[in-house]
Amino acid sequence: MEPDDRPASFHDMSGPSTSADFAAAQASGSATGKSAPSPQLSWDAPFSWEMIFLVAAVSIEQRMRCAEALKTFGLTPPQFGALVVIGRNEGTTAAKLARLFRVRRQTIAEVVAHLTGVGLIRVQASEGRRDRLLELTPEGRDRWNQADAAILAVEHGMFAQLSPARLEQLREILSELHGHLGIGGAG
Repeated sequence: MEPDDRPASFHDMSGPSTSADFAAAQASGSATGKSAPSPQLSWDAPFSWEMIFLVAAVSIEQRMRCAEALKTFGLTPPQFGALVVIGRNEGTTAAKLARLFRVRRQTIAEVVAHLTGVGLIRVQASEGRRDRLLELTPEGRDRWNQADAAILAVEHGMFAQLSPARLEQLREILSELHGHLGIGGAG
């Protein structure tokens, strides 16, 4: 299908995307919506912001596959994420987890309570500190290692069709975007 033959995308319904598009639309009267035809939605090439759509679609698929793999170990993705961070940073606190995952402390408190209740982590009091330190139990470390292997298998399955060179390019690009957007570690 040629670009001019494609039905209008969702973006086309929301108005001009650049100042030049806006000026042209304003000159023709379509910026006010008075003469704009009723566009038809197309989901095969969904939006002019295709990169965001593609990244989101891959992210959603990855989350679904990981969630399914983690069910085998009785874990949800947030619980697994907490195990990973605690395992790599013995003695971290719930407050640090909340900052890292960008969630409320209450949300992390629920995750910590569950993981403590099933014997995967221990909460240690620390002298002179308000926050309690979190550490994995031996069972927690075993579960983390088993679940981690399953998540690596999901990753390998998702990217198996890419050559090692293209996979490294993708990793570099995503790492660059990750850094540029300021995503990640909390202090």
